[in-house]
Amino acid sequence: MSSKCFYALFSYLTETRQDSSVANFGIYNRKVVTAILSMQDSVRYFPTMAQWVGYNKYYLPVRHSERLEGASSYSMRRLLKLAFDNIIAFSDKPLRLVVKFGFILSFLSLCIASYFLVRYMLGDINVIGFASLIVSIWFLSGMIVMLIGIVGIYIGKVFDNTKKRPVFIIKEELNICQSND
Repeated sequence: MSSKCFYALFSYLTETRQDSSVANFGIYNRKVVTAILSMQDSVRYFPTMAQWVGYNKYYLPVRHSERLEGASSYSMRRLLKLAFDNIIAFSDKPLRLVVKFGFILSFLSLCIASYFLVRYMLGDINVIGFASLIVSIWFLSGMIVMLIGIVGIYIGKVFDNTKKRPVFIIKEELNICQSND
């Protein structure tokens, strides 16, 4: 169950298709393995790296048997660490979600400010300064969260460059010689 939850969340946050029934099981062409080995990421998660290199893939149905002995070596804590490390290594979507959250928070504070302004004009607010204080706190909190997310995205771009992933992966070399005859 935890594995299925991990793959669902991981697929959403990395915007890749992750199949919990496949995991690391597969037969790979040497070109795919060489391309994956050329990636110098410190966090290495083979299924996502295999997708990142972009070669064609095919699935064959395989019947999985139940585990007869022992238990999975992945505890919930290890699964969460694996998920966190890989989401950070392969996606900036959490940072983009933080930016959206900050924007929504600021927008909602402006809506609430409009509501309090109308109530103030109608004479329904008895405590002076309450509305402006609450609205300003929520608005500034939203702006701070949004700006932290934007800074995080910039840091994420720097992080992507430190991985030293190849810019291009050559699928096939053609040795075509043209003569100038």
